[in-house]
Amino acid sequence: MTFFVLFILGFSYVNAQVRDTNQTDPNKLEIILPSDILRDVKIYLPDAKLIKIEALDKDGHVYNAKAIQSFDDTSILDGKAIVNGEYLPIKLIVKDDNFYYPLKAITKDVIFLDIKAIEEGGELLPV
Repeated sequence: MTFFVLFILGFSYVNAQVRDTNQTDPNKLEIILPSDILRDVKIYLPDAKLIKIEALDKDGHVYNAKAIQSFDDTSILDGKAIVNGEYLPIKLIVKDDNFYYPLKAITKDVIFLDIKAIEEGGELLPV
């Protein structure tokens, strides 16, 4: 009988949930997300070389291409090209006649920037 009474009293005092004392703000975040983490994007070649990927415009200017980690999960990354402090999306351009789809960064003015791998000697490799 004592065990039964303690068991019932235990339910009234033990609560795994935390009460929300500030109910005035329904849009508050439950957790604070860390700021975005920028990661380098590289190609791994069969001869054990790592080559950095960059975005190139038609004039030959080189811009960084980064993988952005916005979540705690490191398997979900968002590819962006950083041009003059602005993050541009990187997308595959699907064409029916191409066997390989080109990877491009797209500006707000719908100008396409090529995404290429640049070797140490300056040779451009398609991505």
